[in-house]
Amino acid sequence: MGAIISYLLVFAVVYLAAMLTDALAPTFNGEKHMPSALKLIAYSLTVLWLAAAVATILSLSLLLAFIGLIIVLAALVYAIYTIYLGVPALMRAPQDKAVGYTLVIIVGTVVIGLVLGGIRYAIGI
Repeated sequence: MGAIISYLLVFAVVYLAAMLTDALAPTFNGEKHMPSALKLIAYSLTVLWLAAAVATILSLSLLLAFIGLIIVLAALVYAIYTIYLGVPALMRAPQDKAVGYTLVIIVGTVVIGLVLGGIRYAIGI
């Protein structure tokens, strides 16, 4: 049951982060378009999911756990970079606003993840 709820929470984080990305588009002179926001967030976070899966497998050994951490950090950098590249292309924000928009998306997504993770923890799953 816990695995199913965790799986659903991942989708909730993606959807809520996409809603945030879409809502913030006009603030950064971009265009609101929910399908594009969802593509941007889902594509960017996919590499983190894969890295987390690899890191989980590698965590069976202490030495390999360090390699897993490096993989996750590299995936995080890549995810941030894909958001940065995707903001002008998908959300039609000007290039000069891409850094700020990217940072707000990242902070918002982390906050959403922490809130939903806290709820999951609070209900004991």
